[in-house]
Amino acid sequence: MKRIASQRKALRGLLSVACATAMSLSLTAAAKQPPAVFLPGYTPAQQEGNFLTFPESSVLQNPTTAKAYYDAIDPQGAKVTFPQWLVKAGFIGHESDWHPTGAQIIMPGRPTGNHAVDDNVIYTDSHAIIVNNADLGFVRNQFVRCSPSCTAKNPIIYTYLENYPYPALTTEPFGFPNAAEAKAAILDANFRGELDPQRPEALRSYRIADVAFEWAPPPDGSSPRSRYGQLYAYIFHKDGSGAITETRNWPNDQAFLDTQFNSRDDDHFPPILFNPLPAQRYQVKAGDPFAPELDGLGVKQHPGVCFMCHGGDPRNLTSTGQYPSQGRSSGFKFLPLDIGNLLFTSDNDPGDPFSRAAQESNIKRYNQVVLMTQGAVPLTTNLNGAWKIPTFTDGQGAFRTSHAIEAILGWYGGSVANPTMPGPTQDTSFVPVGWRESAHGGTAPAGSEELYLKAVGPSCRACHSQRESDLDFGTVASFDAHKSDILEMVLQPECDANRPPAGKVIMPAAFRTFNRFWLEDQDEFLKTHFGFTCAN
Repeated sequence: MKRIASQRKALRGLLSVACATAMSLSLTAAAKQPPAVFLPGYTPAQQEGNFLTFPESSVLQNPTTAKAYYDAIDPQGAKVTFPQWLVKAGFIGHESDWHPTGAQIIMPGRPTGNHAVDDNVIYTDSHAIIVNNADLGFVRNQFVRCSPSCTAKNPIIYTYLENYPYPALTTEPFGFPNAAEAKAAILDANFRGELDPQRPEALRSYRIADVAFEWAPPPDGSSPRSRYGQLYAYIFHKDGSGAITETRNWPNDQAFLDTQFNSRDDDHFPPILFNPLPAQRYQVKAGDPFAPELDGLGVKQHPGVCFMCHGGDPRNLTSTGQYPSQGRSSGFKFLPLDIGNLLFTSDNDPGDPFSRAAQESNIKRYNQVVLMTQGAVPLTTNLNGAWKIPTFTDGQGAFRTSHAIEAILGWYGGSVANPTMPGPTQDTSFVPVGWRESAHGGTAPAGSEELYLKAVGPSCRACHSQRESDLDFGTVASFDAHKSDILEMVLQPECDANRPPAGKVIMPAAFRTFNRFWLEDQDEFLKTHFGFTCAN
């Protein structure tokens, strides 16, 4: 954890300067610099309010609201530690089966209940390990399982991921790795420390956090057939003696917290309150709920910071201090694995178990499970076959399904008219019907398909496809309906020296995505589409 804190400080220093050095090979050589958003005269806390916060939110989030959320979804306090959650979710049989560092044994099936057999075994229905290059940049070691099975009707679904940083976050301009760096980072996170004997910590012991999700009924048993998303964030901490804890509360190490999070001299990493008070700091206290730090710009409170991309909205507490509806936020869903925004150890090298080709089947299985959380229902036990999907008429008069459902089906050869998933691999060139031009049977204006593939897909789809139909950008018409907001929050920051105002939300909502949007010249497609210039 101490090593990660030093990485965070270095990362913030890199992100705060105008990088004039050569960019990573993964970026275009002639790309422009992102607009300056950390402006002179603003406190760091004010600046950090620009990202991963809800526009115009009036819902206060702090340790009290985070604790109330956990009390709502886990009223018995049975999942305070990560091993406790893993047992409840069925990934391991006993807490003693969990090894927080070292190699893992990953298997299908269910725990046997025999520690000698289950020791260090992770039982999963799907596993993938990738770099999430588009929004947060972590290596993610990711698992999913269903109870009683993923082909059962209305299963309970569990997924978790281990988040790891990697050296390119601090050694490369803007933190984007080249192919070799991405491969090394993934191998390190999967216990390949022997590749670099100078880094003995590279044995799964340098991760930041574990994030866990449930698609499950309310905890009081009142509605056993209903399902909604519930989420947990566990901080990984290794103290001076080498003892490791993984809890949903800040570790019992106040000296460490004061040094790394509460120092008034360190303006690179001050924790902040979520909206509506972005200029205020709070002191991180041992025992308070862990507030994840996702972009090097300060911690933000659980669960709202996760709702930003997973859908749903933070809620105000009731008059008695409870989180309403047993923690239910109706818009919260699981995010699919979007291969266009991921990095692998290789594309299809023979013998490489972590290549894209080797992981395609697991990624598809994962996305089929995600589809269930989006409101789709498989009609048979063959998940490649027919699905029942929700449809609606949106605000622009288009009869369709949600952007997320259409995209997941389309990646695997299906459609709204034929909701099946026959394709074995993900088609990253898929364009939803409402974005297609006349040459492909659609009515979208010229340039729409390129806009979708080059900008909306890479930088907007992940989060907006999780939102309600009015904001999901499932058609070019729904995208155009938000023209004024897009111009103000996406493009205008390039034009005015005093934009964005302190704490004003800008888009893309994640700082890494914002940088990539500009570095890869994605803005040019929006400018062409809307006829935008700074003179506007």
